[in-house]
Amino acid sequence: MGADQFTVENGLAAQALQAATVAPIANEAWADGYVLQFSSVDGKLHLVALPSGGLTFVSVNAPLTGNGTPGSPLGVSPASGVAAGSMSAAAFNQLAALPSALALPVSVANGGTGSATGDLVATNNLTAPALTSTAALTLTAAAGSGASTGSAITATAGQGGATGVGGAVAITAGAGGSTSGSGGSITVTAGAGVGSTSGSGGAVTVSGGAGGPTTGGGGVARLFGGAAAAGNSAGGGAQVVAGAAKGSGSGGNVTVTGGAADTTGTGGAILITGGAGGSTSGAGGLAQMLGGSATAGSGANGGAATVQAGAGREAGTGGATTVRGGNGGTSGLGGVVDINGGTGATTNGAVNIATTNASVVTIGKAGGSISFGQGIVTQLTSVTTSVAVNASSGVITTFSQSAAAGATSTFTVSNSCVVAASVVSVSVGNYAGTFGTNGIPLATVSSVSASSFNITIVNAHASNALSGALKINFNVT
Repeated sequence: MGADQFTVENGLAAQALQAATVAPIANEAWADGYVLQFSSVDGKLHLVALPSGGLTFVSVNAPLTGNGTPGSPLGVSPASGVAAGSMSAAAFNQLAALPSALALPVSVANGGTGSATGDLVATNNLTAPALTSTAALTLTAAAGSGASTGSAITATAGQGGATGVGGAVAITAGAGGSTSGSGGSITVTAGAGVGSTSGSGGAVTVSGGAGGPTTGGGGVARLFGGAAAAGNSAGGGAQVVAGAAKGSGSGGNVTVTGGAADTTGTGGAILITGGAGGSTSGAGGLAQMLGGSATAGSGANGGAATVQAGAGREAGTGGATTVRGGNGGTSGLGGVVDINGGTGATTNGAVNIATTNASVVTIGKAGGSISFGQGIVTQLTSVTTSVAVNASSGVITTFSQSAAAGATSTFTVSNSCVVAASVVSVSVGNYAGTFGTNGIPLATVSSVSASSFNITIVNAHASNALSGALKINFNVT
């Protein structure tokens, strides 16, 4: 009602109001529910009925209830698991008591399902369960105490149906900024061995899923360095897999093993492939296997690089080791295979082929030409001075010869390519003197032993002496 209206319920109230108010009440008939309304015409209060069209009820939506009438007061329904509503004081206190950080496994009191250790099932009914945080998000399993093992963290995707594909587990670092921001890192680190000098660090295992029970292949496990964005000419990210050592400990091994076969199946292959070149003129990437270099100043040896095929069992043949250059293009040359010893400060490293266990060494089986490295050496001081040349073939330039008719001279050639069973042949390729006038020089191999052979030079002329140096060709087979 308005500020100048009053409800009159009986005559006594009207008379009391008339005596108390400044404005007199007009002497008029009235009834229950009438109101007094001041009139500026006569300065009196008149009895009038309530205006029509006033508020009679309210239409509401959940969680509000009622319509505002005396028989249906307005209210708020309590909240439920599927609908919003009012919260009781008990529910508020329970929510306020929850921890700010969720510790796994979740206890029954905090929403677990009742197992001995508690579990986390709150996301079972969500369409796409997710853990999202505006700050850093960390999942940490509980540490073990004493001799107990620390708690595990397991991320397992759902199993596929009868013919369905199993769910994926994806761990993706945040993308970099739109201009020059680098993408976020993903670090998977096993726990360090703590509290004991002999405690081993935990393992990090990346495994493809097992195949189906009949014909399903095992899942692929891939580890990739990040690709550069299209068009920015930046290099792709490197993949580094290495366990560093401390003190005098050895660096951790990197083991890449093809999957074991079952019963009669073939073991899985290991492929190390350089990346494909660009679509226009980019060369393919290198595939390198290098032994580790010793630290500068340590005086230690470099690590060995060994390529060895698998051993056979019982009557089985050992696996083959193949080193092959890449095939050339439609008009290009095939790739070269280089096998070289390392460069040394004084002596380069040797290349040994089949020096111990080979029963047969076959070279040039496909009909290609064979070219062995050649050595060149010059004899100094005298015609009997030894020389050293480590090659399977080459040329030896002798000291100037002066042997009389029928005389001989012998010198030793040290050569790491020679074994006791080697066949060594020599011949005179050039003579600085004149044949006949300055004698007739002949060369022959007089003895062969491991790592050396002797060459004897004879003057076959009946009367004239030798005069001049010889170039002697040699070949070791």
